[in-house]
Amino acid sequence: MWGWKKKSKLDAATFCVYPWIEQVVQPTGKVSFCCVAKNGGLLKKPDGQYYSAAEDRLAAAWNSEHMRKIRQGMLAGEKVSGCELCYFQESIGKNSYRQMHNDEWLKKDRPDIEDRVQSSIDNQFRVEKPALYLDLRLGNLCNLKCRSCNPYNSSQIHKEVTQLMDTDADYLKFWTTKHRESKPASYPNWYESDAFWDEVIESIPNLRKVYLTGGEPTLIEKNYRFLQACIDSGHSKHIFLMFNTNCTNIQDRFLKLLPHFEFVLINASIDGLGPVNDYIRFLSRWETIDKNFRRLVGLADNVKIGITPVVQVYNILNIVDLLRYVESVSLEANSDINVDFLYATDPPYINPQILPYGVKAEAVRRLEAYKRDSKTYHIQSYLKNSVDSCINMLNESPRADLEQLTDFAEYTRLLDKHRKQSFAGVFPELSELLAREVTDVHV
Repeated sequence: MWGWKKKSKLDAATFCVYPWIEQVVQPTGKVSFCCVAKNGGLLKKPDGQYYSAAEDRLAAAWNSEHMRKIRQGMLAGEKVSGCELCYFQESIGKNSYRQMHNDEWLKKDRPDIEDRVQSSIDNQFRVEKPALYLDLRLGNLCNLKCRSCNPYNSSQIHKEVTQLMDTDADYLKFWTTKHRESKPASYPNWYESDAFWDEVIESIPNLRKVYLTGGEPTLIEKNYRFLQACIDSGHSKHIFLMFNTNCTNIQDRFLKLLPHFEFVLINASIDGLGPVNDYIRFLSRWETIDKNFRRLVGLADNVKIGITPVVQVYNILNIVDLLRYVESVSLEANSDINVDFLYATDPPYINPQILPYGVKAEAVRRLEAYKRDSKTYHIQSYLKNSVDSCINMLNESPRADLEQLTDFAEYTRLLDKHRKQSFAGVFPELSELLAREVTDVHV
């Protein structure tokens, strides 16, 4: 059936270590083969239904027929459906998730990875060893309404979208036309299931890495139970723990757990400073974000802080301000802070590639100036790669996408009206440039 006998090379252009070591649960509760795969990378059962953490054991999806076909395709040199984001990142010179995690795990334990791959080839692409890495995206419980987010990752946005579809005919038309669906589905709080957490806790002895996000992971009580179970079992000392946080809810009880783990990486989701933050990441306040971010930077030696800005239409002219802020905090605290850009590609109307030439050229000019002046650009690989890939992305698509810009203008107008915000008031330069470059699109 499988037709594969030849031993593969782990440096193949399509090989990704994830299907051999990692399991992902998406905010919907559905099980996935990768956290960034297109359409969630959801794993199908033979009957066409999706594996769900609310109903199925994670172990059932680990060697499912769908997962085995993904492994087979990667080893055969095929471009696997769902992996388009990594192919895009690699095309603009950005280190992709595939490349970064291959590098991480092959450095960490190449013999085990080689054994897993070869054993799978010999066994119809089954991996008998358990997953080393759990990526748990625990529902959509969140306290913010970020412009680049969606109802499936934020309960606040879900509530807002549902309300607007009931009360604003223009918004209803926009949502149903652009998203090709009626009201976003509601998902039960599957992450409160004791059966799910019992299986996760059973897996603790095998784990080398755990990534917890949401939603906002610091709001989820079961996370604290899980972290304490790792500590009580004595296994936390060999677990690399990762969090993404919006920096609004940094509690003492959370911080007290962190020194017990081998290593902790906390990625702060920050997209801009001051009014830019308050506009994009609605319901947050910059004073709180700044205070909590600085607090995180000063934690114990086993805790490293990163920042993962979502580069989008809104902040394309302000991203350098954020980089300079991070550099300043880093120098003050005498602590390195990783910067790793994420790129907004969905929905397409906030993708910075849709912008006209004049806006892109100005963004590139500012990034090039930052490169010349920065004290850390040349010594931090993630930062350098992020800045360079952003410049490449902006330079490779000089033309504006008028259809998507029109959608951006409508999306912005509708949310500004509801949230009582002003795009032109917060982004006067971008607003002016857009008005000058695209005369028939008004934001």
